[in-house]
Amino acid sequence: MELILVRHAETIENLEGICQGQTGGKLSERGWQQSRLLAREIEQLRPTVFYCSPLRRAKQTAEEIIKRLPDLPIHYDQRLAERFLGPLETKAFPPDYDGLFDYEGTESMEELLQRMSSFLHDISGLHQGERVMVLSHGTALIAFRAALDGAGVEQLASIPMQKNASISMFSRKDGQMWLPVFENNTAHLPIDN
Repeated sequence: MELILVRHAETIENLEGICQGQTGGKLSERGWQQSRLLAREIEQLRPTVFYCSPLRRAKQTAEEIIKRLPDLPIHYDQRLAERFLGPLETKAFPPDYDGLFDYEGTESMEELLQRMSSFLHDISGLHQGERVMVLSHGTALIAFRAALDGAGVEQLASIPMQKNASISMFSRKDGQMWLPVFENNTAHLPIDN
């Protein structure tokens, strides 16, 4: 089984320093350009199934991929949504914000890791021998990476955040460890991204 991990393209809120969490977000002009370039790259990777967060910024990024791969089955899964950040959502990030810290009224990192582990368990059972693409969000993908490594919450800080519209790929044979093929690849994007 192979996994292609993709972070959504740049949003207006990314540019403005607004905490999105599980709010929709809207792609910026550059985000739409990133999505088109990302779609061309994904087309070359030839995924066999596509799982996507149901949040608007992820769906907008997915639109361009679907245009290039119209026969690719897509499944929207709430478990791929970004971390719920409750009282922080739609506001500017606090100056002391640490995305891995548990704030009052937010989804804990342990809860996020459990959600990603559940998703990974389910797709691993359904898609042996396939190339599965997962389109999600920054902190959610950190937790997903931890799930791949069997890591706990205490290891999350050592996992780098994927850049907007970047691609990582992992492979596993016969239930062994997940091995990176490449990580956080943005070679398909212009240098100024």
